[in-house]
Amino acid sequence: LYAKDEANGDTSVETYQKGELLTYSAETLKLLLKEIQEMETRGESFAFAVQENSVKNLGYASMDDAEKSMREILLRRMQK
Repeated sequence: LYAKDEANGDTSVETYQKGELLTYSAETLKLLLKEIQEMETRGESFAFAVQENSVKNLGYASMDDAEKSMREILLRRMQK
């Protein structure tokens, strides 16, 4: 969902991220940019790292583990 597609009270990741970034100081933004650029040179994705950290904070071992769990939950719900 992009900002241009927001409707019915939905907030896009784009709008959420922009709002969050606007709260950061110039120094924090510089450091964040540097970190993202360094990750890219290592072939890593900042967005994936944020998502994986989020699922780990929820108790999953990895993104794959979280996705597997969600598939199992959805399948169980569909079988009811």
